[in-house]
Amino acid sequence: METEQIISLIDKIDFFSEFTQEEKKGVAGLKSNIQKFQPNEQIIKQAEADFSVFIILRGSVAITKNEHPDLVLNRLKPGDVFGEMSLLAKRLRSTNVIAEGETIALKIDGEYFEKLDLAVQNKFKDRFIEILIKRLDDMNESISKLLR
Repeated sequence: METEQIISLIDKIDFFSEFTQEEKKGVAGLKSNIQKFQPNEQIIKQAEADFSVFIILRGSVAITKNEHPDLVLNRLKPGDVFGEMSLLAKRLRSTNVIAEGETIALKIDGEYFEKLDLAVQNKFKDRFIEILIKRLDDMNESISKLLR
């Protein structure tokens, strides 16, 4: 995939709205971090030690757990992020992530993340915090509905 194509995908993703064009070009230039997954390919396995975060650029994924493999807990689409808990907290994977169709994602591992410019690292971290807060709000809303 060419850098221009990657920038085009990144430009459509809200996650990168606070990034400058130069920062987006830097991210897009990491072609080795752009990964393509086939339908039903397992991207993340529950309980594995992998400290990478993924940002979906195209396609979608299903989130499952080993305890209930046929139950889809969530579906993520372009712009959504997964794996941030493992990256930030150095924790084992808590779910499985499976590509639902051909999916393209930006993968950022912990070692690469630490090498990013501090301003870019902070932009990533700010977005991760926003995402985690939204997920917590959504979970609290779901629990409240169940208890009514």
